[in-house]
Amino acid sequence: MITLGYNVTLLADINPSKLSLNATYRAEMLALYHLKHTGPFTNSAGNTASFLPLPLIAPDTFKSLLSSAWKSPSHLRASTPPAVLAGFNAQKRILLSALATHDIAVDEFLVGAGLVPTIALQKPLSRGYVEIASSSLWDAPIVQHSTLSHPLDLGIIIESIRYARRFMASKGMRGFHPLRLVPALRPTLRRL
Repeated sequence: MITLGYNVTLLADINPSKLSLNATYRAEMLALYHLKHTGPFTNSAGNTASFLPLPLIAPDTFKSLLSSAWKSPSHLRASTPPAVLAGFNAQKRILLSALATHDIAVDEFLVGAGLVPTIALQKPLSRGYVEIASSSLWDAPIVQHSTLSHPLDLGIIIESIRYARRFMASKGMRGFHPLRLVPALRPTLRRL
């Protein structure tokens, strides 16, 4: 999951942390709700989630992303057994065909109570491994996650970040005055 850095202006009466951290304020606002049916208890303080397909988040680039994923050589280790490699390639064929449609999600797009977007990759092609480290039962195994080792996964993350930035710059979000926080990034990540 990746959470983008934004400052937003929330209406004072929907600040969920103030309701949970200030007992006096919470009691006053609950009384206001019971008396006049107004105040922060009339607003949602949860989060929203949507599961977005690749053609929606990357309408101009999804075909080239998928095309390069078809052509990319396997990122699995050379010692991968042939049966496992064949299974991965079959899975890859099915998944890449589905990703070209609007029928399958690649990104979980969350917007919490603080209106800060979070993205989570849903159908990664990256594969890691777990190996026995020694003959001792007490030795931890070797775990290699290989997160974002497949180029398509990184491409989807980049497009998801771009989508989230377009969302935050949209007309519907203008009333919250979103201000993107830009951390010092390595030069290779500045193009995001």
